[in-house]
Amino acid sequence: MEKYILCIESSCDETAAALVAGGPFYAQKPFVDRLVGAAIASQIDIHRRYGGVVPEVAARAHVEALPTVLQQTLGEHGWADISAVAVTQGPGLIGPLLTGLCAAKGIAAGLGVPLIGCHHIAAHIAACWLEHAPQLPALCLVVSGGHTQLVWVEEGPPNPVGGNWHMRILGKTRDDAAGEAFDKTARLLGLPYPGGPEISKAAITGNPHALTLPRAKMPDAPYDFSFSGLKTALMQAQHRHPVPVADAAASVEYAITNALVTTTQAALQDTNAKTLLLAGGVASNQRLRRDMAQMCGKTGVELIVPTPKFCTDNAAMLAPLAWALLEAGLTLPQNADATAHWPL
Repeated sequence: MEKYILCIESSCDETAAALVAGGPFYAQKPFVDRLVGAAIASQIDIHRRYGGVVPEVAARAHVEALPTVLQQTLGEHGWADISAVAVTQGPGLIGPLLTGLCAAKGIAAGLGVPLIGCHHIAAHIAACWLEHAPQLPALCLVVSGGHTQLVWVEEGPPNPVGGNWHMRILGKTRDDAAGEAFDKTARLLGLPYPGGPEISKAAITGNPHALTLPRAKMPDAPYDFSFSGLKTALMQAQHRHPVPVADAAASVEYAITNALVTTTQAALQDTNAKTLLLAGGVASNQRLRRDMAQMCGKTGVELIVPTPKFCTDNAAMLAPLAWALLEAGLTLPQNADATAHWPL
């Protein structure tokens, strides 16, 4: 009888579930080919009126959406087909996390199957295994609304965060994450939430060199990022010499993606990494994907990036990590709690 794992993601404002067929972690069949059901309920329209995610509103929306999302995911499969339940345990917004965790606990207890707690950022990295078979060690750039990190990934002893991966942070943002910088600058330009897609849409017809915006450098930590000054620099530049929104958006997008590419290139050279993984919601940005591909092509580095639907928050990305944790016997007790802050 084939085994299936039910994955639940509710760390922020997407209610997502996926049903994935089992098998060894390094099996030949890609995880995306084992995906037999998936559904996502977006809360973008709910939070757009507030200009950002309201945690309590998000938690209530998860409660309302979960039953439908789970039924859509199961499809023709019954609850009896589930062999384990995986859920995002953290990091994230505590209310939304608890909503997903409580649902996962109830399902696992009712079916008498193992419960697996997944690290949200590790799961984003794991998305690179959905359609590919990356060779380790590798450097990974994780870019999302709440995180911007350069992570060294290599095989190692089983651990609760990465399963059979060992993850070490080489660089991180000192302040705003890249996705947060997109949201803040979009708001300044009068563009709706979420900022990243709106900036990209506006930038299509814009001049990326219309404004000269800063790229912060930290001599004491060359792989760190800083985006907090971007909004102020944009505001001052628009005050001195206003340019059309399309040009301003293109300049912002170029400033953010250029900082990500150049810092990642330096880390690749210093670590002599032959593989670059690109993960997280901002990895769906077309300019970032294109510029990273060009940089990797020139330097002989293999670039692995999920298709955009697996870059943004989804439940399928939990599957590679969840199976690795399950195979290592790293499951959760029923009294496990969610954690808003959980370092790699």
